[in-house]
Amino acid sequence: MKLILLFTILTLNLTTAYSQDPNIIWQNKIGGEDFDSAYDMSPTSDGGFILGGLSFSDAGLDKSEDNIGEEDYWVVKVDADGQVEWDKTIGGTNRDWLRSVIQTSDGGFLLGGHSNSDISGNKTENSIGSWDFWVVKLDSDGNFEWDNTLGGSDQEFLQEVRETNDGGYIMVGRSDSDASPDKSEDLIGVTDYWVVKVDADGVLEWENTIGGSGFDYPFAIAVLDDGSFVIGGYSSSSDVDKTSPTMGGTDGWIVKLDENGIIIWDNSFGASGDDRVYNMSQTNDGGFIINSWSDSPASGDKTEDSNSVDYWAVKLDSSANLEWQNTINADGLELPYAALQTSDGGYLLGGLSRSGIGLDRNDAPNGGDDAWLVKLNASGEKLWDQSIGGSANENIYRMVNTSDGSLVFFGSSSSPISGDIIEDESGSRDYWIVKYNPVLNVDSFSNDNDLILSPNPTSEFLNIDTSIKGQIEYTIYSVIGKALMSGSLVSGSSLEVGRLHSGLYILQLTSEDKTISKRFVKQ
Repeated sequence: MKLILLFTILTLNLTTAYSQDPNIIWQNKIGGEDFDSAYDMSPTSDGGFILGGLSFSDAGLDKSEDNIGEEDYWVVKVDADGQVEWDKTIGGTNRDWLRSVIQTSDGGFLLGGHSNSDISGNKTENSIGSWDFWVVKLDSDGNFEWDNTLGGSDQEFLQEVRETNDGGYIMVGRSDSDASPDKSEDLIGVTDYWVVKVDADGVLEWENTIGGSGFDYPFAIAVLDDGSFVIGGYSSSSDVDKTSPTMGGTDGWIVKLDENGIIIWDNSFGASGDDRVYNMSQTNDGGFIINSWSDSPASGDKTEDSNSVDYWAVKLDSSANLEWQNTINADGLELPYAALQTSDGGYLLGGLSRSGIGLDRNDAPNGGDDAWLVKLNASGEKLWDQSIGGSANENIYRMVNTSDGSLVFFGSSSSPISGDIIEDESGSRDYWIVKYNPVLNVDSFSNDNDLILSPNPTSEFLNIDTSIKGQIEYTIYSVIGKALMSGSLVSGSSLEVGRLHSGLYILQLTSEDKTISKRFVKQ
């Protein structure tokens, strides 16, 4: 009876700690009074970052200029602490969507996206089709230098730009146009990859339409040391430029081009459902890490079922051959937007999760959509995951490693102060930049001999034997330092830990004059 009563008392004393994630070093929400949606971020040579997306906001709050059209490119330069240095609104009188922003070798910036504006505002050429590629060059202070509108008679949607080894620029996106204005080839299928190379002044040098008879949509391009290019996207085709049959609705499709845009090889991966590459990052071994969108069951290249839509981590070698893959899933919707290699040789995946605790998600949700980080080791095995957000919606679109071993990620936020969010929203949606320490904090906790935990591992109850006398405050932490449970106990007590998900945790005990801690495993 006493044991049952003790369990009841301890259960009543359990509390959940809601506060900014302790691994967040700093964060900043940046926006105007309306809707501002983040899409891309790149590090800058001064240690800061250039941020880009689209804005519906006029001047006010963090936005210094009125909108020109319905929605415009909005570029924000921040310093190494995420504080705004300047911002620029760029567009015509219709719709302009920024998708990619990079710092260029001259210290300026190149912006890439798509537009259906005619000559107006910053746009010096009329729209060619319903939507066109639109690239804009800025100097180091964000002043306009030049722009170029590129497209065919139908619609083109640009996804990513990169500087090339000769000082020009390569861009990739989707095309629905036959041969017309800037396009030299007819549409191959429903929609095709369209790759465009311009010189340092934005003048068209060459372009190539790549695809099969189905639907082909590119999202990423990498420039290799030898001047060649690798494009990542997804495809439902099984012919023409695509040399392998489709395994399901859509598969990941990787294409390598030489410096003149001629196909060297292509390769695909997938399963019986839909598998879509939304991002691609080059790894130290010359291969690629991809965080794909997948709703496929175990089939084809997949060894695990998806549950709704999940992260599907795929590691390719330098010839796009599959090395390993891992389905990271939960009970709801997970959308992947970012992946990179970390300094320890592992990988980080980023995006959003709409799920509760269960399967691969170990951290309780904060609101609607949470930014969701997943850490993998060098072999693709999951180490930990972390949900970051407030009471509404957050996501991660881009991530970069910093020189001090931390991570900076960039996305959008619509939450007021709540959960991990410490600043109210400016408008209905804001840019959100966060510096985060993704290093496991296990070693920052002592493994004191004055504390014995048994059984360890445990499935339900943790018996506590400690030299500390009297009333003791306890806290259970996740391996990345987030407080999960807390309360009071005395030596000889038992804690009910069955509610915790399987994994590694730290129990910390604190008295008036001493703090000790020890790790335990929940089975």
